[in-house]
Amino acid sequence: MVAMALCKLWYREVKEMTTQVQCPDRIMHPVFEGLTDISETRPFEAHEDGRCFADLSDYFIQQQMCERFEVTLLHTHFSLFEDEVFVNRFYRDRRILVGKIEAVEKTQAILPWSLRLFRQGNRPLFIPNQYLAVSEDDEYRDFSLTDRDRAFLQGVSAILGAHDALNHFGVQLRLPFLDTNEGEYLMEYIEKESRRAKLAFIGEQELGVSPVIETSWLFSSDLTDTHQICWFHARCKRICHHGGGDGLE
Repeated sequence: MVAMALCKLWYREVKEMTTQVQCPDRIMHPVFEGLTDISETRPFEAHEDGRCFADLSDYFIQQQMCERFEVTLLHTHFSLFEDEVFVNRFYRDRRILVGKIEAVEKTQAILPWSLRLFRQGNRPLFIPNQYLAVSEDDEYRDFSLTDRDRAFLQGVSAILGAHDALNHFGVQLRLPFLDTNEGEYLMEYIEKESRRAKLAFIGEQELGVSPVIETSWLFSSDLTDTHQICWFHARCKRICHHGGGDGLE
C-alpha cells in the first residue's frame, strides 16, 4: 500500500510539469515524455558524455554510492499509459529478470528500481520508470530509497542538469543478484507486441553480430581511470525481438 501511494504521489508530481499526450482515449505516461525508442536513442559517446561521466564518477566515489546506484541510458521500447506501471520480477532458479506492464490499481508490493530525474525550478524530482516486485522473503525488500539516497540523487540531478543530460541518463538501484561474473554480460530482450522484456545473463560468445547498445554503467574507485573507463552492467539489443519469448512466461 505504501509503495502504491508513493507511485501515485510521484505520478502527480511529474504530471504537473509535463504535457499530456493523448493516445485515442488514453494518456501516455508522462515519465517517458520526450524519450525515444532504443533504435533511435544516441548511445554513450566519450566526446559528448565523457565530462558528464567524469563528474558523475567523482561524485559517486566521493559519496560512496558506487555499490548502491548505477547510471542508465534513458530510452523506450513500447508505449506505457498513465494507469500502468512496468514491473520486474526476478526468477532466481533461471537467473532472469522478467518485466511486464501491470495496471496501477492491481499492482502490489513493488519498489522503485529505475528512476528518471527531473528538475522543477530548483526542486529535484525522482520519478520511477520501472519497479521491482518483492515478496515477504526477498532479501531486497528493504531496498527502498532512504533519506541519504534522496540527498545523493539531488546531487546527481544537479550534475545531469549542468551537462544538459537529464533527458539522456537516469539512475537505478544496483541489485546484487544482477551483478555479473567475469566474462558475463546482461542482455535485455524485448517483445514489443506483448510489451514484455527479459534481462538474462549471457557469455561473450553469445553476443553475436546483432547491434547492441550499452544501457547501464557502474562506477568504481578500483578502476585505473574512472573518468574514462566505466564498465557496463547491462546491454540492450538495438534491434528489438518480436516473439521468441524464451523465458518470458
